[in-house]
Amino acid sequence: MDKIDLIVKIFEGQEKLLEEISELKIMLVKQEGILEKQEENIAEHIKRTNLLEDNIELLRTEVRPIQLHVSNIKFLGKLFIGFSMLIGIIVGIIKILDFF
Repeated sequence: MDKIDLIVKIFEGQEKLLEEISELKIMLVKQEGILEKQEENIAEHIKRTNLLEDNIELLRTEVRPIQLHVSNIKFLGKLFIGFSMLIGIIVGIIKILDFF
């Protein structure tokens, strides 16, 4: 093998390396495009998540008075039932005492 053949093989190897580097660049550009789309999607997802969290907090503040009202009504209902039972017991005792 003479020097010219050796130089030709070196250039052929370099051309093959340059082709592979070019293919890698193309793949990298594609990956960068995918990454940009993913970043956009993540930013949109974060925006929607923040909006939903704000809405949930707003609903909690709006529902809290309703929960307090329901709690108060339940308490008043139990109080009414308790008084009704007490009055029933007192009336029953009075009826029994009148019987004797």
